[in-house]
Amino acid sequence: MEGISLTKEINNRNAVESVMRTFNGFMGLSQKEFDVLCALMETELQYRMKDLVSVPGVSTFSSDSRKAVYGRLGIKSHQFNNLIAALKKKKAILGGKDLHFNPWSEKVIESLLKGKGNMQVNFKFVYSR
Repeated sequence: MEGISLTKEINNRNAVESVMRTFNGFMGLSQKEFDVLCALMETELQYRMKDLVSVPGVSTFSSDSRKAVYGRLGIKSHQFNNLIAALKKKKAILGGKDLHFNPWSEKVIESLLKGKGNMQVNFKFVYSR
């Protein structure tokens, strides 16, 4: 089987969005869902870079963080909650009361935190007749 190698250069300013756009082909998120997921991931990345995740009450999915995200995106609370529900349904976000990112998103955050070298993503397309 022949392979195809594609390379995409990214920078800190657009890292989350650039990487997640690749995954969105598999997740099938709407633009608004995509925007919310990326904003949440960027928030998580910032919290981890500042080591705030160890501070009690600081969480990407806390009320204060959610308000900041939907305020930044210019959407209303009920719209944001509907988008979170859609992200859960599509398994981009997992959990019930305690929300967390799916393994793909988590790996992206971890790789971007390291910030050195390259992140390699492999996809396998299976053709069925």
